[in-house]
Amino acid sequence: MPKLYGTEKDWLKAADGDAAAWTRATENLFQTCERLAQAIEGFDDSRLKDTVPGRQYDFYYLFHGVVQHSLYHGGQIAMLKRAVSPA
Repeated sequence: MPKLYGTEKDWLKAADGDAAAWTRATENLFQTCERLAQAIEGFDDSRLKDTVPGRQYDFYYLFHGVVQHSLYHGGQIAMLKRAVSPA
């Protein structure tokens, strides 16, 4: 099992809770996702079975995990949006 880090290392904190801070945080998230997608697109298939540095699994497993993780949280967001939307 990979080592998990605490929130202070995983998430940048918005300086305040205003709309501008939220916009900056979401823009940063989408830019990071785009950079990850570009890196994966440029990743050579011959390296998929290589072990990820510092981990005990390969890149194939890692990339599938990224997709599953993203889908999981996308589902959470959809459920929350539905819960707060007027019926």
